[in-house]
Amino acid sequence: MKTMVDDNAGFSLLEMLAVIVILGILAGLGAPMVISAQRQARQADCRSNLRQFGIALAAYRSDHNGLNPPWMSNLFPEYIDGKDVFVCKSDREIKRKSGRYDPIPKDLTLVTHYSEIADFQGGNGEGRNDDIDLNSYFYEFSAARCSWDSNTAHDADGDGTVAWWEAKEWQLRYGDDANDGGDPSSPRPYSTARMPIIRCWHHWQEDKVLGYEQSGTKRGTRLRKLPLVLNVGYAGNVFASPPWWEGRPDVGEGNR
Repeated sequence: MKTMVDDNAGFSLLEMLAVIVILGILAGLGAPMVISAQRQARQADCRSNLRQFGIALAAYRSDHNGLNPPWMSNLFPEYIDGKDVFVCKSDREIKRKSGRYDPIPKDLTLVTHYSEIADFQGGNGEGRNDDIDLNSYFYEFSAARCSWDSNTAHDADGDGTVAWWEAKEWQLRYGDDANDGGDPSSPRPYSTARMPIIRCWHHWQEDKVLGYEQSGTKRGTRLRKLPLVLNVGYAGNVFASPPWWEGRPDVGEGNR
């Protein structure tokens, strides 16, 4: 027995609407997963850059009697052979870099901006390698004159000014108010694995990390979720921290 089929048969309007709704729901469920995967990929790429910087800094110190380079750009091309390593894929302002004054995103108001540490063509600081014209990263041990430390006791090279590297070497060796240190007669040095030498601020809108906010020169009293910053420790390790790295929790307090 033959069944007659209407050649004009098709989806009804109701069926089409149902399909559209289902597709919309599936797209809505999948979009966060895609965004999360893209975010994780950018962070993984940045961590890879930071690991390369950690290795390069160790090699540089080995070749220069324990000294760090005056600028990150001095690592190119002998210790870092690719310019792409200097660029974080989460740096949304990289195409406007010539108009920027430091590697901290302009809309991140939680931290102080320092014009003196810019390490790209058109930035500040004698001795930079101008072959590096784009740099997403913040180098805490640069040769730039330090705008927040004028303590002549920290002037290691005796030139009458305190550079970032001198202020940071003092902090590393003796500690500061944040860890109840800073007194040479009773030093409380920071671990070289805990103190950052290079930092990436460009993931602050992507993820959070537990930490203490700064309260004056000391830690606050409450752990809270703060914007994520990725770091290279002085020892060469890569780790996450809040913007004020001194507020990174101790082991057992929620480190990630």
